[in-house]
Amino acid sequence: MPMRNTSKVADVKHRHIEFEVGDFVWAILTKDRFPTGEYNKLVARKIGPVEIVAKINPNA
Repeated sequence: MPMRNTSKVADVKHRHIEFEVGDFVWAILTKDRFPTGEYNKLVARKIGPVEIVAKINPNA
């Protein structure tokens, strides 16, 4: 049985989205953004909508 390249299969379902300055997005805060002892993984950490004020590169 031939092996399938799973990365190519997964890339078919992935859609590339690039936001522009002025767009509104939801921000998800991760564990490294909180001081020690204040992070609780069961609490929702989404804020938004947040406006994009500057575009550094396509990934940030």
